Amino acid sequence: MRSSNRAAASKTEASRKHSYKAEKLKLKKKKSNPVGNFLKTMAAIAFIVWCAFSFVSTQSEIAGKRSELDALKERTYALEQENEEYLNILSEENERDFMERIAIDALGYAYPNERRFIDTTRN
Repeated sequence: MRSSNRAAASKTEASRKHSYKAEKLKLKKKKSNPVGNFLKTMAAIAFIVWCAFSFVSTQSEIAGKRSELDALKERTYALEQENEEYLNILSEENERDFMERIAIDALGYAYPNERRFIDTTRN
């Protein structure tokens, strides 16, 4: 009998501990501050909104920089082509041909015994 009394006593003691812990948890839940919870929720929402805004603005900046990069690449290509043309002009073998072409086309020069016919019927 003694062993059954001990078993019953240990069960009773275990149930008391369990009920004490349950009551303690209930008290903690009742002590929670609704204003504090509201502020925490609002802070979390504000943080999420800020993150979304930051993400969108960063994506917008990236798109702008990409278009700027494309414009710079096109400008670089045009300048490289112009540089190539200038290098061809400055080379010794093409300099004479270039000067001759400029003299004939732009300045209207001709060789001493050269005859030029100009079409005056065009507008």
